[in-house]
Amino acid sequence: MRLLFARHGETDWNVAGRIQGSADIALNENGRAQAVELAQKIRDMRIPDLVLYSSPQKRAFETARIVAERVGAPLSAKNGFEEISFGNWEGLSWNEIERVYPREYARWRADRRYDKSHGGESYEEMLRRAGEAVRSVVASAVGTPLIVSHGGVILALKCIAFDMPFSQMHRYRLGNAEVVTFESETLLGKLPEPDAITA
Repeated sequence: MRLLFARHGETDWNVAGRIQGSADIALNENGRAQAVELAQKIRDMRIPDLVLYSSPQKRAFETARIVAERVGAPLSAKNGFEEISFGNWEGLSWNEIERVYPREYARWRADRRYDKSHGGESYEEMLRRAGEAVRSVVASAVGTPLIVSHGGVILALKCIAFDMPFSQMHRYRLGNAEVVTFESETLLGKLPEPDAITA
């Protein structure tokens, strides 16, 4: 099965370079326009039996709602596809994080798959919950799923699906409202099992 993921549209925090994570930030005007453009892109792709799922966070769900309304596809919010939580780093820029939390940041940069900020979660922990959501979508989908989620989630899935090192994740760019395609068989075979998490 083909799985389509789309990142949410732009927010004011995206423009300001602030880390959003679990913060529930809404789309800005440009983000809503990007969602309309995404809907047109999806319509042009002529995807059979499209079914939309979304992170319940405002920026993702509003993006998904705009797409669903314009392409005439059903939409459900799905827990598990929320952005990775960055704890006390949220609201800061990466430069501010490096300055205020230099040791924590250096440790995270060296092992971001398993390390985490204070109060946040690791990419591995996020992949466990996102993986459960992916499995649920694949098990229940009767058409082609489009999942509207977040940059950290989609880039982490790309890392495991395409054997990209997590240490190089910052080199990969994923624009707002950009679409990434996975083959479910490949992705499911590489997702961590629920009990395979190490702190």
